[in-house]
Amino acid sequence: MLFRSLLPRVMKTFAARFPGVMLTLRQGDPLGCCDLVASGEADIGVTTVGEKYLPDIVTVPAYRLARSVITQRGHPLTREKNLTLKKITAFPLVAYSEPYSGRRLVDEAFARAGLKPRIVCSAIDADVSKTYVETGMGVAVLARIAVDAARDRGLVAMEAGHLFKPSMLNLVMRRHAYLGRQALAFVALVAPHIDVALIRRCVEGGDIDAAKLAREVPLATADLC
Repeated sequence: MLFRSLLPRVMKTFAARFPGVMLTLRQGDPLGCCDLVASGEADIGVTTVGEKYLPDIVTVPAYRLARSVITQRGHPLTREKNLTLKKITAFPLVAYSEPYSGRRLVDEAFARAGLKPRIVCSAIDADVSKTYVETGMGVAVLARIAVDAARDRGLVAMEAGHLFKPSMLNLVMRRHAYLGRQALAFVALVAPHIDVALIRRCVEGGDIDAAKLAREVPLATADLC
């Protein structure tokens, strides 16, 4: 959903504002995105990396991603009035690959409940996961915004915020890198609610209260994307 809605809109607006600047979008898993930023191959990453794992990068929380359980339309879980982790484990699970924070949050939720879901396959993104769910391979736990009612008519998204913590969509930048006017404009288009001065301070090595910011950033919704 991020690459299908939010970033194309951002890129279109950016291109209109800076017609002489070439903006290149590269897609990869969270750790790969962080590696690209740390090595200088990319200026800014927008990813769900779980935590700052390289000393050369800084992460700034941008959006919270609430979780939903995704099933085929007509699936037995859609008839449940009270969705529980135990009920979900009765069915095969399509899960993200391990580098994704969404996978870690799902694993932790089941582990806390003393349950072990039967994972039948791992997917690299939400669209692949949804394809597996549509073919009947299992159910999935995805960000709420991953399902578009107009496009995904064969799927049902059930609220699961009471079962799984939201993951965090972060802005990732290289520590002590120079972010010019165009780069800061891109950041402002992706997350207009974040003060650009905070971004500058973070990149320059200043401290930010990331935990407080994570609590305050908005939930990503279809309206934001």
